[in-house]
Amino acid sequence: ERHTAADVAAEWRDQAHVDLVSFLRLRATELKDGGEGVYLMVGGGAALPVHEWARPPSGGPSIFSVALSRAVAAGDIDEAAAMAASVAYHLRTDDEVRRAAGEVGASLELLDVTSAEVRVAEGRSAEEHADLAWAIHSNSILSSSGIGDEA
Repeated sequence: ERHTAADVAAEWRDQAHVDLVSFLRLRATELKDGGEGVYLMVGGGAALPVHEWARPPSGGPSIFSVALSRAVAAGDIDEAAAMAASVAYHLRTDDEVRRAAGEVGASLELLDVTSAEVRVAEGRSAEEHADLAWAIHSNSILSSSGIGDEA
């Protein structure tokens, strides 16, 4: 959300980096010598447009906020759990990916980092985007709210 405190955003960014390094280390151990991995992730930053799910151009609530409101209305989650939920959604830059890969060490050779804009559900309503966000992230949202299977 636009109102996220700078220190909170910095903590999420730092943890996202630690998580990406860990992810890449695990993938490096899985690859056979000469093997290649192709990884796709949501990104952002100065070189890319602002991610509309996190910061809508209208300045209104994020798609995640809309998804939570719809989940409360549908009875999938109660208001207190919705208020407790968080989605540590960090939009990585190409440089952050390169830096993380560099920390993995010799077991991982980074061949390329490429950015491209992929329009997901273009032309769909905010409600349809919110339904897609809920379908993708509901397990994380429920877990962070204390009511999910992973709580």
